[in-house]
Amino acid sequence: MSLTFIAPSALWLLLALPLVWIAPRVGRTNFNRRQSVLQSGVRSMMLAALACSLARPVLSFGSSRQSIVYAVDVSYSIGTPGIEAAAQAIDDLNRALQPAHTRIVAFGVTTMRVDSTDALRGIAREDPASATAERVDRRGTDLEAALDAARAELAAGHVPRIVLFTDGRSTAGDTTLAVERMAAAHIPVSVQPSMSRIASVRARHSPRPSPSAASARVTRASRCERKASGWPGER
Repeated sequence: MSLTFIAPSALWLLLALPLVWIAPRVGRTNFNRRQSVLQSGVRSMMLAALACSLARPVLSFGSSRQSIVYAVDVSYSIGTPGIEAAAQAIDDLNRALQPAHTRIVAFGVTTMRVDSTDALRGIAREDPASATAERVDRRGTDLEAALDAARAELAAGHVPRIVLFTDGRSTAGDTTLAVERMAAAHIPVSVQPSMSRIASVRARHSPRPSPSAASARVTRASRCERKASGWPGER
């Protein structure tokens, strides 16, 4: 539970509370001490209530428990290493964050809830003609449907977050509308790029870099790290 004020500057009125108690002593009145104390107390409460109402307090009953839904692109444009890397990243995130609630949604043109990262790895290695492939149409990518399905899996009363693994090549749906709906619902979406099938094939068949080339890449990377500041932002 937390209390926040939309207009906290109005709380400066509380600085006038001492004047409410000083004024009866300076002024000339016919009230006895008990009546003066009663009047000052009532005026103080009225001033405090006025200041708090002008500050527009908001009481939130939030939860520190996290609900994370991992939406993983398993379309044919994503290589097997890309899906397996997503499964490993999910395991790493769960160990590091220890969320109270997690779900995995695999998607292509259609979506399907996956029970575990082992099942997700199975999708990466399965035959396109298998029964699972019939339930998830992997011939394209619908990011709008994926985000809507992931949102439906979020647990109520938890802090929501969606982690999206994709190469960003949407072939159906309106991604912009889906992102706008997530923003309106205050659901943060973290995007993790997935290795495409073409990139994974090139990586397997590319020649190993020579020691001199590798050292040159490391040198360039270290220079970039020294120039960079902070962590990369979420999309």
